[in-house]
Amino acid sequence: MDPSSVCTCNPPVSPCIPTCPNHIRTLPTCFHINIKPNAPPSFVLPAMSNASYVIDMNFNLEINIRAVNENVLDPVIITAPVVLPIGASLAPILGDSQNTYLFKWTPASYYGGWSQAICFRAVNSISDVSSEACVQVAVNRCSWSVNQGQTLAEIATIFGSNFVQMWALNPDLVSPDSLLIPGTSISVGHLYTVRSTDNIRYLNVQFATTRATIELLNFDLKAAISALSQPLGDKDPLAFWSGRQVCILPHSCVDTLGKAA
Repeated sequence: MDPSSVCTCNPPVSPCIPTCPNHIRTLPTCFHINIKPNAPPSFVLPAMSNASYVIDMNFNLEINIRAVNENVLDPVIITAPVVLPIGASLAPILGDSQNTYLFKWTPASYYGGWSQAICFRAVNSISDVSSEACVQVAVNRCSWSVNQGQTLAEIATIFGSNFVQMWALNPDLVSPDSLLIPGTSISVGHLYTVRSTDNIRYLNVQFATTRATIELLNFDLKAAISALSQPLGDKDPLAFWSGRQVCILPHSCVDTLGKAA
């Protein structure tokens, strides 16, 4: 019904305020609008918070990272709040409709013994609120993940050794020319538990190795030595590392002072 046909003006002057019969009037309708602040994005990948990965050197680690907003129209940007390990990358997967990012890292030969939390930050690009999720990554000492086509001699060269020494460290190989299956683990040294009285020179002489090789194979030990208030001499005790393991790679040609010949 057209209200203009039954409503009259009271009083009949302009501007007119219509007076309508009760059966034509409508009750006022109210809306309560609650505008909430944007919540930070929530991580859905990795599937479990504080996930952990233990990998070998040269292992191709790939982790899918995804975060979502309550408002699906607000885009999410994922970054790394701290510097990533050397060689690592974080980038969106092209063509992925769910805005998934891919973290990739292949630890180099000097990352044995490395262990650290790698964190990711998800930012709501509209309101700038953010959240973080971390995964723990540890790199095995003395263990190398084989690439397609790699030989024992090639792996030995990476560590300044030779294929005979590498063969001795891997007695399950029938021959130093044995075909290496991609993704399998090859030992590039043996583990030794440090005593409080040990020092670098003792390790050099006892195991026919060098300080440079010990530091190459033990990222965390090298970092701990660098953090000492005073330089560590070859004869200074490794008491601060007592009870912990190091990776040792003997050399075929090392003099009595622990120097490569």
